[in-house]
Amino acid sequence: MGKETIINSKSSNHEINDDNNQSSLINKSSIDYEQNSDQSSSLLTNLLPIPPVSTGKRNDYLIWWDYFMSIAYIVSLRSKDPNTRVGACIVNDENRIVGLGYNGMPNNCSDDELPWFRTNDDPMQIKYLYVCHAEMNAILNKNSYDCKNCSIFVLLFPCNDCAKMIIQAGIKRIVYLSDRYSNDIKFKASRKLLVMAGIELIKYQPKQRQILIDFDRFIDK
Repeated sequence: MGKETIINSKSSNHEINDDNNQSSLINKSSIDYEQNSDQSSSLLTNLLPIPPVSTGKRNDYLIWWDYFMSIAYIVSLRSKDPNTRVGACIVNDENRIVGLGYNGMPNNCSDDELPWFRTNDDPMQIKYLYVCHAEMNAILNKNSYDCKNCSIFVLLFPCNDCAKMIIQAGIKRIVYLSDRYSNDIKFKASRKLLVMAGIELIKYQPKQRQILIDFDRFIDK
C-alpha cells in the first residue's frame, strides 16, 4: 500500500541528496562589486569594507527537490490557461529530468479556437473536455524509454485521469505542493487509486518559498 507524507525540506526524516555539485537557478545572495578609478569610488571604497572573496562552497544553493519544483513552476508559465497553470517535472533516481509538461490543448488543436471556460451554458464550451493536464504531457513527452521508478514533481495533486497515467507509467513517487481540490470526487478517486497502487505521496514544503529570476544580471548593458 502507498503512504502519504508531509515533508519539510529542512527535516532530516527524508533523505534529499544534494552532494552532487549543481548550480542553482538563481543566487540571490551574490553581489557584484565594481570598482571605478574615479575619486568618489575610491573614497567610497575606503569608507565601506570590502567583503572577502569566498573560497568555500555556497550554502544557499537550491536543494534538489526545490530545484525540481522550481522547474515545474517555470514550465507552468508556458500554459495558456487564463485561470489555472500547472507544471510537472519527472525525475529518475539519478536526479535526471526525463519529462516536462504543462496543461494545454492537444497537438495540432488550436488553443485559439478551443474554449478556456470553466463553466458555460453550452457544455461543449467547457475546457475540461479538451485540455491535456501537465502530468499527462510530461509522461507523453518523456525523453527516456520509460518512467519506471521515477518521481514526478507537480504543483497540484493529480486528478483521477492523471493518476491512472502515473500508475501505468510506473512512477513510484508524487511530490506535490497543493491539494486544494481534495474534497472533489475526482481527487478522492485519485488518492484511492494511488494508495492502492503503492505510490508514495508527499506534500512538499520548499526550503526556499520564493526564487528570483533576474536575467538582467547576465544581459550585456
